[in-house]
This record gives sequence, structure tokens and C-alpha cells, in this order.
Amino acid sequence: GGTLQALPWGLDMLLGANLIAAFLALALPFALFVSRHVVRTQRAALYNDIAATLFPEGGSESWPQLEVVRTKYATGRGGEGGTRNGANLVADANRDPRTLVFTAIFFCAFSFMGFALLLVPPDSLAGGTAVAWHPLQLAFLSNTPFWAGEGQGDVGARQVQLVAAFAFLGAYITSAQYLIRQLLNFELGAIAFLRAAFQLFLGVVVAVTAYRALVELVGNLNGVLGGAASASAASGWWLGAAFLVGLAPEAGLSWIADQLKLRLRKRVNLASLNSALIAPLEVIDGIDSGIRFRLEESNIYDVQNLATQNPIELCVDTPYSLLQIFDWVLQAQLCTVVGGRSFEGLRAHNIRTIFDLERAVLADNAPSDYVLAIGTVLFANASAAFKAKVGFDGANANLTVDVIQHSVGVISDDLHVHRLRSLWRRILKRSTTEEDRAWLYRRGLLPGDPEELTPVATDAIHWADHAAFLGRLHALEVAERQALEATQPRNVEALKAKTATIAALRQGALTAARRAVQASPSLWAVLRMMWSPPPDKPRARRDLASLADDPDFRAFFNPAG
Repeated sequence: GGTLQALPWGLDMLLGANLIAAFLALALPFALFVSRHVVRTQRAALYNDIAATLFPEGGSESWPQLEVVRTKYATGRGGEGGTRNGANLVADANRDPRTLVFTAIFFCAFSFMGFALLLVPPDSLAGGTAVAWHPLQLAFLSNTPFWAGEGQGDVGARQVQLVAAFAFLGAYITSAQYLIRQLLNFELGAIAFLRAAFQLFLGVVVAVTAYRALVELVGNLNGVLGGAASASAASGWWLGAAFLVGLAPEAGLSWIADQLKLRLRKRVNLASLNSALIAPLEVIDGIDSGIRFRLEESNIYDVQNLATQNPIELCVDTPYSLLQIFDWVLQAQLCTVVGGRSFEGLRAHNIRTIFDLERAVLADNAPSDYVLAIGTVLFANASAAFKAKVGFDGANANLTVDVIQHSVGVISDDLHVHRLRSLWRRILKRSTTEEDRAWLYRRGLLPGDPEELTPVATDAIHWADHAAFLGRLHALEVAERQALEATQPRNVEALKAKTATIAALRQGALTAARRAVQASPSLWAVLRMMWSPPPDKPRARRDLASLADDPDFRAFFNPAG
């Protein structure tokens, strides 16, 4: 008398199918919540390591490249917390656990209904068993098609269920990929779950609506023409079409709009689209198809996307090292600004990155023939009119070094290049000793250098750089003469030669400074800062500091007091 009665077979199967559907609906959000915590912890720790390595003395908060990452993962130097600013509060509102759970409920509800479509026996939805009601027995599933004959209503409902189930399967795959990508980019927030839930809803609605409309239209036409009405249209290609519509419901809407001659958005200029070719990531040294797949998960699809990336953020978000990513970004910058063909040509001559091009053309005493050879590669794909204007016209080539240097200067004077250069200097400072810290080749006044102005006329920059270069040599010669006086005070000839060299360097530096200011008066402040750096700027360049007591330089700069 105490035994439990077994459930009817139909109800037992329906209950089991619903339990499986509920498990599948909850599995993905639960896994995402757990993985999100792990991702945040690991990446926050990696960020703290990078910040501590590059800025052991502190001050990383003033660097936008690091502040963006710190805000993203809401971490301070010592771990979680830190001062909360507007960006932090916006991120917190979107990623608050309560908000995430609330919006995930919608995704779970749609997922449960979709999996029930796949797992619940069709007869249970159509009323073929003792269980005649189910939460999924919606109007568009249970209505009898207008063309259906006697006894065909249940068959029509079962076929609509199949179409909806296959559309849900395609939409769920797309939504799962989207949510996992959001997790990898640490953008899994309330909006992501709402968008994924709407993707499920839209995919099923578009597929079922298209099926009901087109199949009923065919059925009515068959009835009008005296043909036999059929309810078997859901078999075959319709199920495949429903799956594809679920994968990309927007494409399904666009197809329906095209068939009905509706204009939902601006028309695409196909000629412009065909001319806007993108450079694939594989053109970059070190990137293969596997790495490209991982970068695409970070929303990096082509070379231009990679060229604008923050190397520190990409290092935290991906399994690749900072220096490896830095090399990729520098290559991508060069490929983006010079074009694919010129990029291949420069790489064939051992110029792989934007910094390589900068040093090759703007370096101290760069050979003119070498610079001209690089210019022929840079302008090889220019229009005939442009080549004629710059003097690169076939056999009658009159291309000059100034034109090439100006072109590279324009390329280098870019926000992304400045940002990369400043970060590269910081890495160089932490990776090398003081005497090895300078570039092997440099002009002294590269675009974006601290304490300096934006480059102006090429000749002015050349003379200002030459003055700084001679000032550095002057300091070295003065130090050597002092050492010689201390060790060999009676070596009159050597002291006399050193004195003559110092005098020549001093006069050359003064002449170069005067010519630089004559060509561009704005460089006076730059050179004066090299001659007498402000005491509150300990890192200011001091290329002319050894000439601080020279009377001619005092008269030239006319310092106050």
C-alpha cells in the first residue's frame, strides 16, 4: 500500500526530457561564471607582474597603456581594489554578479525551451499522447496550417517543431561562440547574455515565420490549382535552411527583405567594397593559422586591427609574450602604412618593422644611396602622377633624400607609433644597462621624443640633431681631457690636440644650433632645454650641458638671470 505508482509512459518520458533540457540550459552559464572568475584572477596577477616589472618605482597609473588594463580587470598594484573612477563604475555595473545572474535567467529560459524542442517527443506537443500540454505549445507551433486537410493538423505542428528545433540549434551554437569570445575578452556582462538570448529568440522566430509563410503559400497555391496539399515541406532542405537561419538570423531577415523588395538599410557600394581589400594576419612573421584563430577570438581579424592594439592588454588577454606581441604590432604598423606590396619589398631588404624604417631613413649619417633605395620601394606602388611630382619617374628619377625623410617622418608622427615608442623605451630601460640604453642609430630628435616639439622642417631637425650630436661628443672629449690632465699632465701634444678637438666640436655645435633656429625658431626652446635642463625634470636630455659655461652659448640662449 506504500509503493509509489509509476508515472504514465508519456509523462515519464516528458519529465526526463525536460530535466535533460534544464541541465543543458544551465550548463553553459554556470561554466562561464566559474571560468570568468578564473580568467579575472589569472590576468589580474599577470598585469600586476608586468606593472611591477616595468614600473618598480611606481607611477604605472599615469600610463594609459596600463591604466586601460587595470580598469578592465579592476585591479590595483597590490591586487583587487584601488581607486574607483568612472570607467571602473561602468564596468562594475555591467559585470555585477546580481546583474549577470538576472540577465542569464533569460538566456537559460530560452535555452530550456529550445532544448525541449529538440528532446520532447513531437506527439507530446501535438497532443498525440495523454500529455496534451507543454510550455512550448505556443500559437505558432499548435495552429493548424490553412492548407492542411483533415487529420493533417498534428503533422503540420510536428514539422513546425522540427523547423524551430533546428533553428534553435544553429542559434545556440552562434550564441555559445559569442559568449565564449566575450569571456576570453573579459567582456562577459549583462548585455552579452541579453544579446545571446535575443539571438536564440530571433533565430527561431525568423525560421518558423519564413517556413509558415512560404509553406502555407505553396499549400494554398496547390489548393487553388487543384493539386494535392502536402505537409511534408519540413523534410530535407528546409531543416538545413532552418539551421543556417539560426546561425545567422540577420542574413535570413536580409533575404526576406530582398524577396519583398524592402530597404531596411543603406545599399552597399560593391565597387568600393571590392577595392577595400584587407591584409590577412598571416602576412606577419610569426603568425600562423592557429595564432590567427586565437587572435580572432580577441576581435583581431586583419593587420589593421593588430596595428592598433595595446601590446600590454593583448599580452594579458592572450597566451603570447609581451616582446612577441610587440614585434607583431610593429610589423603590422609598417604593413598598414606602406601597403602590402611595399611591406614585402622592405622585408626583403631586412626592414621588418616601423622602427626599422624609422632608423634606416632618419638615422645619423644614413647613406644617401641607401635612403634612396628605400624610397624606391616606398613609392613603387604610387600613382604615375605622384611619382612624377616627387621625382620618381622611371629612368629620369630625381627622387631626393629630403622627400623620403619627410615621408617617413609623416609615417612616424602617428599616435600609435608614439605610444609604441614610449612603451618600448620603458621596456628598453628595464632590460638594459645605462650605457646600452640608447638606440644604436638615432637622430636625437625623433618624433615623439619627450621634452621635444613636433618635428617641423626637415633641415631644421637635421641641424638641431647635429648640434645635439656634437654636444654629446663635446662632453666625451672634455671628460677625456680631464682624465689626460690627471694621468699625463706633461703630455703637452696630446692635451693640445684634445683642446683643438673640443674647440672644433664647440664651434660646430654652436653653428648647427644657430642654423636650426634660423630654419625653425620653435626649436630654440628645445635646444635651450638640452643646454640648461630644468631642475624639476631629472630625465630631461642634456646633450649640450657640457657647454653650459660657454659665453657664446650664453649669448645665444640669453638665459634669464
